[in-house]
Amino acid sequence: MHESHRIRAVHAYLPKEFNRYKIQTAFNNGIADCYYVGKRDALWIEYKQTVMPKRDKTLIKPNLSSLQLKFLTAHITADLNAWVIVFTNEGHIILNDHQHWTDGITAETARFYLKSYKELANAILQTVN
Repeated sequence: MHESHRIRAVHAYLPKEFNRYKIQTAFNNGIADCYYVGKRDALWIEYKQTVMPKRDKTLIKPNLSSLQLKFLTAHITADLNAWVIVFTNEGHIILNDHQHWTDGITAETARFYLKSYKELANAILQTVN
């Protein structure tokens, strides 16, 4: 499944009136894929996808460009919300720690935190509302 279809699958579980913006720009590379605005906060999310490794000790490290990493890091440094969500064939992982973006996490750890599309949508709503 393409990344855009997976993003739509997450958005299908968000209320229709919820403010979400899919960012598509050829002029400013590095901007995160989506921006979500709730009643009390906002959140940037960069979506990536990979196949879940078979070996537990294999690292899952999102393939972020230097501009994407710069964008997300700037938001975290400014105490703003920024995540990377990694879609896998087994479920999906929220990475909200800069160290996980750069160093990755093991497949074993990732499996412990796997979420469904509905759980991702709920996590977004809980963060911004």
